[in-house]
Amino acid sequence: MSDCQIARMYSGWKMGEAYPVSFLCQESHRPRPTRCVQPRRAVAFRYQDAFAHLRGISLMPQAPYGLRTNWLSCFLIDERRFGRSRDELIGALDAANVESRPVWKPMHAQPLYAGCARYGGEVAEDLLHCGICLPSSSRVSAEDQLYVMFRAIGGYGSLLDLPEGSVAIA
Repeated sequence: MSDCQIARMYSGWKMGEAYPVSFLCQESHRPRPTRCVQPRRAVAFRYQDAFAHLRGISLMPQAPYGLRTNWLSCFLIDERRFGRSRDELIGALDAANVESRPVWKPMHAQPLYAGCARYGGEVAEDLLHCGICLPSSSRVSAEDQLYVMFRAIGGYGSLLDLPEGSVAIA
């Protein structure tokens, strides 16, 4: 993993560092108005539709008993089937001026908790190594999202060459 990629992945070193865990906890339990959730679901499902014909890249699965908000558009990369690793995809998107990042580091992998006992964690470790977050703001325009999709799929060489641009992620 490059220094740039490591910098994208937050690591908690000491208690009380400015990491928005409480914000994430609040946000994950707070009801979302439809006007906020629907655009994010639309973004995630546009990615899913665009990647449907590809092997090795899939939207994080949804539990059969609920409906996710898709606050983040998180995908799983199977390097063997996709033809490149999650880190290679992040590098290709970065070269195209598209911000993407690994899914967040599990708590048991944070330096602060290095010496603590834990139970399990294998699933979280796997997600850490193969999960990627793509731009998912409800304000990502269709044009910007198309650019991200073309750049993500670009390794397959079957799509139009779009002009260079940039996409910001919220």
